[in-house]
Amino acid sequence: MPKKVTICSKRPFTPYSSLDNPDSKHIVGSPMPAMSVSSLPPLLSLQQSGSIQPLGPFRLHVVLKQGRDLAAKDSCGTSDPYVKFKLGNKVIHRSKTVYRDLNPIWEEDFYAHVDDLNTPLHIRVFDYDWGLQDDFLGAATFDLNQLELNKVNLYSLDLFADDMDGRQGIIDLSIGLYPKMTEDDGDQRCPSKIGDQAKKLKVQIWSSIVNILIIEGRHLTDKEGEPLCKPYLRLRLANEKYKTKSVTRNSNTSVTWLEQFDFHLYEDQSHFLEINLHEKEWKGSLGRDESIARAVLDLGSIEGERTHSLNCEFQHGGSGILSLLITISGTTASETISDLSTHQLAEHSKEAEIIQKRYGLWKTLHNLRDVGHLSVKVFRATGLASADIGGKSDPFCVLQLVNSRLQTQTEYKTLNPSWNKIFTFNVKDINSVLQVTVYDEDRDHRFEFLGAVVIPLLRVANGQKRWYALKERKLRARAKGSNPQILLELNVVWNEIRATIQTLQPKEKKYIEPELKFNRHTFVRNVIRVKAIVMDIIEIGKYIESVHSQYFFLLLTANRKLNFGCTYCLFKSTHFPCSSCKFLYFTGASGNGNLARAVVLDLLSF
Repeated sequence: MPKKVTICSKRPFTPYSSLDNPDSKHIVGSPMPAMSVSSLPPLLSLQQSGSIQPLGPFRLHVVLKQGRDLAAKDSCGTSDPYVKFKLGNKVIHRSKTVYRDLNPIWEEDFYAHVDDLNTPLHIRVFDYDWGLQDDFLGAATFDLNQLELNKVNLYSLDLFADDMDGRQGIIDLSIGLYPKMTEDDGDQRCPSKIGDQAKKLKVQIWSSIVNILIIEGRHLTDKEGEPLCKPYLRLRLANEKYKTKSVTRNSNTSVTWLEQFDFHLYEDQSHFLEINLHEKEWKGSLGRDESIARAVLDLGSIEGERTHSLNCEFQHGGSGILSLLITISGTTASETISDLSTHQLAEHSKEAEIIQKRYGLWKTLHNLRDVGHLSVKVFRATGLASADIGGKSDPFCVLQLVNSRLQTQTEYKTLNPSWNKIFTFNVKDINSVLQVTVYDEDRDHRFEFLGAVVIPLLRVANGQKRWYALKERKLRARAKGSNPQILLELNVVWNEIRATIQTLQPKEKKYIEPELKFNRHTFVRNVIRVKAIVMDIIEIGKYIESVHSQYFFLLLTANRKLNFGCTYCLFKSTHFPCSSCKFLYFTGASGNGNLARAVVLDLLSF
């Protein structure tokens, strides 16, 4: 029988001296007080402690959380720290730079491939200097041999520098070690490499879509408590980044953005959404925007396939509240098929009965704002237009009910996609309409319009599987393609009394409206319409002028024929400069229309 293999680390945990020599004996790896090193069992044989072989392959998951009490290198008494992780002779990760902070919070993670656990993980912290060499803040080394398989521990690493005495700060992180089952995972779970492979293979490697609608920010202030003048936001999820527009603050200290972004969520990436608050300021000749505050959302704790309204509070410097809508949707095809089949089996189960009872008349006063429940089954579409060069498309379907937005997975290289997905919505107004739109996904995660259909909830036929024709954006004609249509099945359950009460209330505001773009043909058509209206008005004016002139001529002629006085006094009936006109006026007034009849008879004889 083979001998038992004993794996242990003989390297002492002493302050780090130099990273230039990887074989240096100074290694730091003390966990945080909540999980001390003494609580870990000693590394014995495989049969006694379940220790792992030092040779891989393994997958290393590192979550960089924060830094504490870092050294100040800038003249203003702060630093702009960032962290580099090095495994062997290769830099495996570089964190973002946190400006002007000695206690930075990163909350970012990455995966790395490890072949030998005897190779230590080097951690170096630098201060970013624009145009100059970055200042070294401190370093630490972590021994991977102390990790346990399939277990995550929190560690607090002390930073040391050769030219400085004592500890230069602390780095908090969590590290987990997992077996690498196949070689198809690649050398690293690098999102950029995975994205490049996905573009070539046309395979959906993201697990879901995170749709974020930034509504407004309230009471946004800087570190001194002063209101921000022109704030904007930077959003980051793993390697995807977005930036909002810079908006001027209103008089009531609120800022309205109404901008929508889509992030792709991967299984092996960070699920922390980072929102940084900035203010547009001119910082000397560099013109650098200053980071004011920060908020972090854990997407793993948010329920999928539902739109959530959240209020995020900014911390770590400034303050304020950010209102947003967030939806995690677009899960993979294998999950959606099982969801649909499970729902079909459970339609007549207790869940359906609970929904029916929830909106019964006897529970009308329980929750007046909850009008009803809508379920939509999206089966497939046919005859879509070709949006790619190869004559195919990469379609996905988006469903919107006012501000709730859900979407399916993407089916690649097909004009007849099959999604087999079910969606559920909470109905707040029975007069709302369900908008179903089909898009084509491009390589840069943008999309092209393929067709849409709008379905009023009051016209839904419950339980009927029906084909709906896809139309163009203005819903006036069929969309491009070979008779494009989509197969849906809708079911809406609602309370009549609640719906009546809600109808009398103000309508729910839709935050995102379709952008109106300039169209030359529409502009020319509207100009022609306005020109025709103006010409008609001019013709009417000319006609009125001609009638007035003819009427004046007839009265003048009648005045001369009857010899009733001057023409001026005939029209100016308010004053009478001559006796003949006065006599004419009173004669006509007292004669009950004798003057008018006399004028008409004279005109007929003229």
